[in-house]
Amino acid sequence: MAENLSEEEGMEVDQIDEEEDIERWRESMSEQYSKKQTELSALEDENKITPNGLAEFMEDNDTLFVKLLKKNKEEKNEVALSVKDAVIMNTLSRLCREQTELMSANAIQFKHQEFAERIINKLQAVRTDDDQVQIKKKRLVAMGKAVSHCFQRAPNMTFLNGILGHEPPEKKERKPKETSAKSTKASELKSTQAVVLEEAQTTGAQTEQMVAHAGRSLVSCFKSNGKKPVNFFKFVIDPSCFGKTIENMFHVSFLVKEQKAKMLIEDGAPLIRPFKVKATAEGVAAHGDDTRNQVVMNMCMSDWERLVEAYDLQEAMIPPVPEISSSQAGPSSRRD
Repeated sequence: MAENLSEEEGMEVDQIDEEEDIERWRESMSEQYSKKQTELSALEDENKITPNGLAEFMEDNDTLFVKLLKKNKEEKNEVALSVKDAVIMNTLSRLCREQTELMSANAIQFKHQEFAERIINKLQAVRTDDDQVQIKKKRLVAMGKAVSHCFQRAPNMTFLNGILGHEPPEKKERKPKETSAKSTKASELKSTQAVVLEEAQTTGAQTEQMVAHAGRSLVSCFKSNGKKPVNFFKFVIDPSCFGKTIENMFHVSFLVKEQKAKMLIEDGAPLIRPFKVKATAEGVAAHGDDTRNQVVMNMCMSDWERLVEAYDLQEAMIPPVPEISSSQAGPSSRRD
């Protein structure tokens, strides 16, 4: 009987010791949570929160939370400590959000306090002893006039003299148009076809003449340049007419296609020279494997003007063809 009592007393003593240990642990944890909350509130009031400081607070709070989580897993729910942990986490989350909002990728960040100080200095305001700012009326009016062009005025309001009609308008019936079918005579069709063919033949002949004229001009410029390649832009650009420049580029493209001219690139600049393939089998074999590259060039009016100024062009290397009148040429834009 005495042994049973001693065992029960021993168990009660162990239980009391365990409860005292738990109570001391609770007091220690509560004290640490309260200390962290006090330090965090003090830094927030003094506006001394920094990203590194927030990171340290989060690491310390995470350490305390691990200890609290371990106790909760032992079926000892610490509600009061969990509430304190939640309060600190809520404060840390809010401060992190505020720090994130203050971040900016711009080199200069807008701050309303700094902006207000600049306005005060600009208007030469007077500060009183109680940190109040006094600005003269004339300076405020002058500043308003100076920045008034940056703001749009409110539009004037106009009113109707009455209400709009609520009945839908009458739909007007559209009458189909009567088309009278006219019979076309066979003689008219033949005459139209003849005119179209004649115009096509005339245009083709003019193009051939312009291509041949461009080839002769290229040979002449090549000889005048000491039998050296000629700058492509200097050759095709007409400094007095943008349309003529586009026509010259079009005609020169036929020379390159027919292997009557050859394009070169030297020092980043396009050059052109006359080229002739021999009709013999050796000549065809020698130049049959040459690589051909087709390029689409885009040139607008501003590009043409810049090239004329860059090369200081005064006259065209491809003179106009006397046989073709100006009325038959394409559209042009004269340079004043």
